[in-house]
Amino acid sequence: MRVLISHASAHGSTREIAQRIAAVLEQEGLTVDVLPLSRLGVPDGYDAAVLSSAIHQQSWLPEAMAFVQRQANELVARPVWLFSVGMSASLPRALRTSASRAQDRRLAGTLRDLVRPRGHRL
Repeated sequence: MRVLISHASAHGSTREIAQRIAAVLEQEGLTVDVLPLSRLGVPDGYDAAVLSSAIHQQSWLPEAMAFVQRQANELVARPVWLFSVGMSASLPRALRTSASRAQDRRLAGTLRDLVRPRGHRL
């Protein structure tokens, strides 16, 4: 199985997480390509995709959202998982859970209609 793991990373953290996920999947015997969303054209030739972005101002980075919108028809034809990297985990404990849930609902809701992901993690 050939898996695409693609990322939009502002400072490198999202890229690093994508590379770690790829290493785990490769240990399971999958063929994995890790590419920045900004350099990716049509995602054909992949059996599954994991898309990710840093979160700035409660949204995925513009290049990530543009890619998902542009390639929605290609993406919906295969299993897709999403992950987002944001700062809600660094908030005070009293705010962390509700902020994380709200952020997850907003992001997953926006992306769910476009690519019907099998899962989203923050």
